[in-house]
Amino acid sequence: ACDTVILVTGDADYQELVTEVQALYGIRVEVAFFQDFAAKSLQYAATEFINLDKVKDMLRLSTT
Repeated sequence: ACDTVILVTGDADYQELVTEVQALYGIRVEVAFFQDFAAKSLQYAATEFINLDKVKDMLRLSTT
């Protein structure tokens, strides 16, 4: 069973999906993205919004 889903996107097109998954299945939906580039409607719909700006210095691309 799944109790939390994490989406890494800022696209407002996912707002309706987030709302429906929460309502129909009672699943937490966390959205992780850069705050300035994430749709406000998606940020508000998420159970929790994770601002990647706060951790971007810890993220790095692998070149292997």
